[in-house]
Amino acid sequence: MPQKPSLVQLQQKIRELERETARLKQVEAELRNSEERFRELAELLPQIIFEMDAEGRLIFVNQRAFEHFQYTRQEFEQGLNAFDIIIPEDRTSALENVKKILNGKRIPPNEYSLLRKDQSTFPAIVLSAPVMHEKKPVGLRGIIIDITERKKAEEALRGEKERFRVLVEEAPLGIALIEKSGRYKYINPKFTEIFGYALEDIPDGRTWFEKAYPDPLYRKRAILSWKNEFSKKKLGKEGYWVFKVTCRDGALKTIQFRPAALDNDDCFIIYEDITEQKQLEAQLMQSQKLEAIGTLTSGISHNFRNILTVILMNCEILKKKYQDDARLSSNVDSMISYAKRGSRLVDELMEFSRQEPKKEFQPLNLSVLLKEIYQLLENTLDKVIQLQLKVPESIPVIGDYSELSQVFMNLATNARDAMPGGGRLRIEAGHNGKQARVLVSDSGQGMDKATLERCFEPFFTTKPVDKGTGLGLSTAYGTVKKHGGEITVFSEPGKGTTFELYFPISFLDEKTEPRPVSKAQPVRNKKILVVDDEAAICKLLTQLLSNFGFQAEYVLDGKGALKKFKQFDPDLVLLDINMPEMSGKACAEELIKLDPKANIVMMSGYEMSSLSEKHQKLIKGFLTKPINTGELLNQLDKVLE
Repeated sequence: MPQKPSLVQLQQKIRELERETARLKQVEAELRNSEERFRELAELLPQIIFEMDAEGRLIFVNQRAFEHFQYTRQEFEQGLNAFDIIIPEDRTSALENVKKILNGKRIPPNEYSLLRKDQSTFPAIVLSAPVMHEKKPVGLRGIIIDITERKKAEEALRGEKERFRVLVEEAPLGIALIEKSGRYKYINPKFTEIFGYALEDIPDGRTWFEKAYPDPLYRKRAILSWKNEFSKKKLGKEGYWVFKVTCRDGALKTIQFRPAALDNDDCFIIYEDITEQKQLEAQLMQSQKLEAIGTLTSGISHNFRNILTVILMNCEILKKKYQDDARLSSNVDSMISYAKRGSRLVDELMEFSRQEPKKEFQPLNLSVLLKEIYQLLENTLDKVIQLQLKVPESIPVIGDYSELSQVFMNLATNARDAMPGGGRLRIEAGHNGKQARVLVSDSGQGMDKATLERCFEPFFTTKPVDKGTGLGLSTAYGTVKKHGGEITVFSEPGKGTTFELYFPISFLDEKTEPRPVSKAQPVRNKKILVVDDEAAICKLLTQLLSNFGFQAEYVLDGKGALKKFKQFDPDLVLLDINMPEMSGKACAEELIKLDPKANIVMMSGYEMSSLSEKHQKLIKGFLTKPINTGELLNQLDKVLE
């Protein structure tokens, strides 16, 4: 029989059991503490913490799960399945991943769309690990990270990238991204449109400089500019540079460069083609110069008309006084002819300065005009250019003498510029009874097809910026069209250029200067008061008027005119517009106050359009200097009859 344990042994066993019980209680307390710490930590985490069994039932979730999924703790504890909070489209993938984990395989974090109680969704990353019991997987535990904000940020970034891509791709400016090493990393379509180069054409900065600046000296200047800016590390802070760039097709364009250094030392460059802008600026400057010249010309022309007036009146007096001396009369006629040519020149200058309106077209002899152009060219063109002229005695047309003169001068100037080393300029004209035909041809450089197609376009020119405005041929074209004509051009490189012009023939008589009427002369014993600040004009006018039977006296200013008007009581006042102290306009107003029926004929170096409507109503006539005797007498007779 087994021996019964002694009392001592029993007491020892009891003490061992007590110690084991105490140890187990301590382990249990530590386990509870550990579990409590785990729960507290799980509740503090911003992510969702979960644990599920092998069937997918959720055993534990932290507070974040209630907030995200909108389920209550009771609903979770009643056996909510983990697959119920995954959208149907992702459940198959999720189930396969769970099986892999339970089979001991490691899988990377997975992205799923998860379902809330209200069926709304949110994107999440799920990290999982197996729950082991006795070395066997019995479930999963893991973390769910809501990536809604990250998705929004990624979407925003994609949107920004797309907008940037569209902005760069569709930008109206050329853009290039260049690495620190000098390799071209990117160019946009506008870059290729401007320069013609694709990315493979300019793999690096060296290739770009060689192609863009083929001239070694100019290339050196461009490279030095870049090196200086890179050494300063101030790209994008110093404004911009402007260089002329040779494009792939050989065209030379003015480009404005705006570089900017990036944080990684790459360089971002914007290229703006300002070729047309620079051309317009040059044309504007030229236009401003012409406007200034026009203003100066206007003043000179006005004074020149006074000079011509004196010359013509002296000639008229001489002609009348020595009318029986044929030799002297011939000399005087020659002087009158040249003075009238000077008057036409003044008309052209005044029209150029925009101080006078266009005159109505008049009958004229195109042959005479072309002969005068020929004489002018003989005196102005270099002797290395051989001039030839072939025109009939008369080609009657209707037109404006000054405008047509300018047309042929423009064509002759173009011909001269096309023959810098000399050549032949030929002007030939004729008519068939219905049309006048003029040929202006040169033996110069000629034009290629592209230039020929654009030669009549406004502002188009192949000359350097400071050598022409590109308006000569376009103006000629417009003038010819305005005269009811046609102009065409024929040219080939190296074979010269020919302009062919056609004008309608006129069957009207050429305009002649009005002359004094020799028969049935009106009685000219009327009193005339001449008012002009030019003493020479006053003296000659009074002498001329006296020769034709008028009683004429003069004064040199407006105030004197008012005093003399009361004393002399003239039948007509010849009044100059431009006078110091009191102008002719102010004087006319005062004269009308003295006598509302006063006969006032104004004189000026400008046309009548320079007078306001108010002042035009005050006067009975208007004479433009230089004053022609026939026009003067006809005007006086008309007012005084």
